Amino acid sequence: MNLLDIDEPINQYLPFEVKNPHYPDLPISLRQLATHTSSLDYNESVVESLYIAEEKKDKSLHGFMTDYFQKRVYGEIRFGEYPPGSTWNYSNIGSGLAAYILERQSGMSFADFTRQNVFDPLLIKNSYWFAGESDRLPHTLYYEPGEQVISEVQTSGVQLYPCRDMITDIRDLTRYC
Repeated sequence: MNLLDIDEPINQYLPFEVKNPHYPDLPISLRQLATHTSSLDYNESVVESLYIAEEKKDKSLHGFMTDYFQKRVYGEIRFGEYPPGSTWNYSNIGSGLAAYILERQSGMSFADFTRQNVFDPLLIKNSYWFAGESDRLPHTLYYEPGEQVISEVQTSGVQLYPCRDMITDIRDLTRYC
């Protein structure tokens, strides 16, 4: 679609700057975000604070990304002490940032972009990013084993929904794969 080049520095697509302070002259690419080699570190305290009521999830990632990277509402942005592109380290923030870049370049929310350009062309009909869109779809619930019982776990959405909130069924998942 020629919206972006996955090997170009991400800062050319962002309204704020993202760089590893340990390696400020080494740019981070979208490929590195997508493959978890960007050097953005996983920050459990931030990720745990992102769980919100499903109805409060915003389709646009702009507010969160601005709060996180520009306003630093969530505190320190953590980076590994290794150069971007050198080491695998899982990062929800990094994959959410990749989705945000796609939003900015396409002019569409990540949810709308994936619906129009991935789900619809592949005839994926029972996959959603928001639980409210899938009320007609029976989907898996989360359970937790106890000593004598297995209990349903109440879940909520996360502000970085592209990182983990896709609801799908086995047919759609198989079609996607």
